[in-house]
Amino acid sequence: MTLQALLDHLAAAAWLIRARRRFGRHGATQLFAILSDASTRGSERRPLDLKRAERAIRRLARLMPFRADCVVQALAAKMWLDERGLDSRMKLAADTSKGLAAHVWMLSGDQVIAGGTLNTTMADFRSADEAPAGAIPSRPGP
Repeated sequence: MTLQALLDHLAAAAWLIRARRRFGRHGATQLFAILSDASTRGSERRPLDLKRAERAIRRLARLMPFRADCVVQALAAKMWLDERGLDSRMKLAADTSKGLAAHVWMLSGDQVIAGGTLNTTMADFRSADEAPAGAIPSRPGP
């Protein structure tokens, strides 16, 4: 593993831990608002290799001692992108063919940062700016 890859993994671990803590403190409506906020928080744009960031989040999510599913991964990616002053966009989709399965992705431009490959067989839930408050069910327990 290269030094840069190690640094990416350490950063991803830190963002996943922060995201999981935030996930535990906020209800679904607040989380949805955070994820769908297209503004950035960073004072200046700082470079981030988006492919390396996606890889690090994906790999570290499997190793965390807590459940780091798509919502936690998307929140971690959102916070990381915000910190770097980079644009982000949430995509939420659902599949009702076998019950209800929902998934969230976090993108920067056309690059997926969290959530894996976009699933085109799932129907878009709603665009982030159209979703009503309470559109996501309450979060599961820890």
